[in-house]
Amino acid sequence: MNIEKENDSDAIELASLGKRIKAHIVDFLIMLPFLSIMIGALIYSQKIGFIYYFAATIIYSFIFIGYRIFFAFKYGGTLGKLAVKIKIIDSNNNNLNIRNSVLREIPHIFIYIFFAINVYLMLNFYNQSIESLTDYDFSKYFKELENQEFFPNFSTYYYILSILFILFNKSKKTPHDLIANSIVVNSNKNQL
Repeated sequence: MNIEKENDSDAIELASLGKRIKAHIVDFLIMLPFLSIMIGALIYSQKIGFIYYFAATIIYSFIFIGYRIFFAFKYGGTLGKLAVKIKIIDSNNNNLNIRNSVLREIPHIFIYIFFAINVYLMLNFYNQSIESLTDYDFSKYFKELENQEFFPNFSTYYYILSILFILFNKSKKTPHDLIANSIVVNSNKNQL
């Protein structure tokens, strides 16, 4: 596979870190309505319990992972990637098949599993003292959530690791690109 040769018509150009970050921002904005529902469930859970927040977490996780798998398989990238004119391809310059689209999301699936476990453990912790939960003011409530986090925020560490992989890896592959044997490239207008 030819990479970054300007005069070769078959060459591909690797997507920059900046474009990938822009794509994540667009995807965040697209997912914001779903995330708002999750945040609303968290706020509402102050009065009625964490079960609604736990359910919203599970639903949001399925929506987010499903979104990424479907669009990578069907269109070569999420709406964010398509908006900034980058796409995900396999080692043969083709869109990912469904298997590799799922494989590419394995790190994100594990991140959401750990997050859901953390929410579940907090649910159990607070159900033991649910009466006192409604007496918390908003700032103390979130401070207590931080103190009760049983698993670290793996998503932050994973995104930092992914950025480091892009910066210090010739093919700009993140860990999930390595798992799926995928690469993120600039897309030509005629390829969209």
